[in-house]
Amino acid sequence: MSKTVEQIMNHIKENDIKMVDFKMVDINGQYRHVTIPAQNFTPEIMRDGVGFDASNYGYAVVEKSDMVFIPDPDTAMIDPFCEIPTLSMSGNAMIIDSPENRPLAQYPRNIVLAAEKYMRDSGIADTMMILPEFEFYLFDQVGWEVKPNSVAMSVDAKQSYWNSATQGLGHIVPLQKAYHIAKPFDTSYECRSEMCMLIEDAGIPVKYHHPEVAASGQF
Repeated sequence: MSKTVEQIMNHIKENDIKMVDFKMVDINGQYRHVTIPAQNFTPEIMRDGVGFDASNYGYAVVEKSDMVFIPDPDTAMIDPFCEIPTLSMSGNAMIIDSPENRPLAQYPRNIVLAAEKYMRDSGIADTMMILPEFEFYLFDQVGWEVKPNSVAMSVDAKQSYWNSATQGLGHIVPLQKAYHIAKPFDTSYECRSEMCMLIEDAGIPVKYHHPEVAASGQF
């Protein structure tokens, strides 16, 4: 259901929200964000947006970097990872223009919206469903180092086969043998279940989760 600005304002009051957080992504897909106190959230924010320097996001050169982020009210949700009650919203990056701002073509959400519009306008389809498969790693240690004379990085998962001689945990999984592996070898089961519950709370249905092949923290 589409949310109105009035509904968001009421949501802020009813849940004693203290901060409103606006989330964007840079050219590499990394989350960035800017936060305002909830008492400063107004309908004008939803219309005019929040200014940001797009050059630091990789979208523009410094001389032409002033842009605005327009929040999408349909994405508003209470952030479960903030100790201070925080309402989180994503949205779209816009180039400042007259008589009205125009979408930044490289911004991922704008690309999706443009693809949707193209399909509808051309008669190919009236609905587009984008269904991501999240493949990822959970590591116990990640390190990197950059020096004038050397560059290095390291990752470690305690359960990985390369720790078989030192960890003594009893649930080391051999190389390439982790696909759908069950407990006690599936040591991150509760963590992934909690992830899925939070994703479901955000309104995104989850099909399933499971260990992947690598046996080095891949899920």
